[in-house]
Amino acid sequence: MALELRVVPRPLVIDRTFRFYQPEHSLMRQVVKMKTLPGVDAAFAGGALRALTVACSHPDIIVGAGAGGMAGGAGERDEVYLKYKLGGAPEVTHFYVLLYTDRLMARPVEVWQCFAHCLRKVDMRAVIGQTSQASVVVRGATSTRRVAAYSSHPDELQVNPPSFVLVSGALTELLLSFRPVAAGMRDIKVGCAGPVVWACATLVRRKGGVY
Repeated sequence: MALELRVVPRPLVIDRTFRFYQPEHSLMRQVVKMKTLPGVDAAFAGGALRALTVACSHPDIIVGAGAGGMAGGAGERDEVYLKYKLGGAPEVTHFYVLLYTDRLMARPVEVWQCFAHCLRKVDMRAVIGQTSQASVVVRGATSTRRVAAYSSHPDELQVNPPSFVLVSGALTELLLSFRPVAAGMRDIKVGCAGPVVWACATLVRRKGGVY
């Protein structure tokens, strides 16, 4: 007795999309807390907790599921964690995360599409109230366009020039002026955005202190 199977690949149905922005050559550790999973009960018959199983399409990414808080409600006790060693900027790693509600991976519940963006890192140090400067070079994309530079913490980090023409294939130098308002370490993101797409991204790891 022979059984003939015809497999027709189809695109995945994506339930959620995640984008992770991390410094280049760093170890990415992300935890996604699950509040609700559609169509999933918190327990099986007899009171046994269901087993959430996670798989990943990328062989170098470590994924798993664990238990979080014990608050009531379906799915509130689930956490999905990801660990991955990033490369150099501007590398982008695209992968899929698949969630199952059984250890045999026979009951799929969600499919996630994930992107890990490697951001260029610039270390800056300054005394509180004083200004430290550094420069970064941005390469133009496939087309010439006018873009604007933005900082996630404009009260501490300014970008000059704030608006400029990003010529295709050319290099443009940006000046970063950092003036901390409190002591400690913080990650500040700087990006250049145009009318259509995000042109570049730079992560500034700032260290402010009092001497």
